[in-house]
Amino acid sequence: MIYATDLIANSMGLTTFVDYGEAVLVSNRYYDEEVYGHTVGFGYFFTFVSFATAIRFGMAVNYGGWSGGVSMNGNLMLVIITGALFVFGAASTLLDTLFKIPDRLSGYADLVMAGGIGYLGYRIFQNMSKPEDHKNS
Repeated sequence: MIYATDLIANSMGLTTFVDYGEAVLVSNRYYDEEVYGHTVGFGYFFTFVSFATAIRFGMAVNYGGWSGGVSMNGNLMLVIITGALFVFGAASTLLDTLFKIPDRLSGYADLVMAGGIGYLGYRIFQNMSKPEDHKNS
């Protein structure tokens, strides 16, 4: 499934992974690691779409139907997470394209942006979900 989403992303002209072309040694505080590239915002979106699609097909086979034993709130949460990851990928790409931000600050900007988009998605889910589907714990 990842190959299919990579094909779709490449046909749309979207970059999902930046390959450095060789191993780069990154020194961290307690260890060193070799890095061959990094995933960009749309890469997270397409990876999630790949996994979510594969999981939903597996659930459909297991339960014998397309609902897969998932409530309406579960489906709503999946749609909101997918939409939030798409918005994050688009915003991250625009941020990297329009503004020449240093790599260290770009990571912090992505973190703040992901937190804000995640919180917005959480608030949308709270407003749109049906209270009778919530489990009392």
